[in-house]
Amino acid sequence: MDIQQKPETVIAISSVAIAFCALGVSLWQMSVQRRHNRLTVRPLIHATRNSLSHIPFRWSISNVGAGPAIITKYRLTIGSQSIDFPSNKLLTSVLEAEGIKGYKGSLALDSKTYIKAGEEMRLLEFDSALVPASLEKIEKILWEIEYESLYREKESIKFTGKDA
Repeated sequence: MDIQQKPETVIAISSVAIAFCALGVSLWQMSVQRRHNRLTVRPLIHATRNSLSHIPFRWSISNVGAGPAIITKYRLTIGSQSIDFPSNKLLTSVLEAEGIKGYKGSLALDSKTYIKAGEEMRLLEFDSALVPASLEKIEKILWEIEYESLYREKESIKFTGKDA
């Protein structure tokens, strides 16, 4: 009897083929599951500002994604000055130097700040009565925020005071 006609050989070759197919399906399923896991903790930062009729007038960011956003970079550009992770004291002096009045405060972000899913944080807050005189300058403020997910996937958002 020829080697190719032995039932044991056919069964053995078929078993190896089936095992390789099962391995391929398992590897594919693993990659799909990993992608799914990454999406279930992916943050998405969204910037907003309220209208002038609200007191106080403020810019905020919120995490509308499914997982926490870990802030890795926070930069404000006001006029010709760029400030990384500005403190309230430094921000006050820069805004005053640029002739922007009515600053009431901001959230001091640092490189360890994280924003939970569904959480909102204020970036800048102004006295609504003083904003109209400085509105044009305020709207030119540029925010740059870089953040990452729990899987260290990097994302960023860049917007001006007018864009939010």
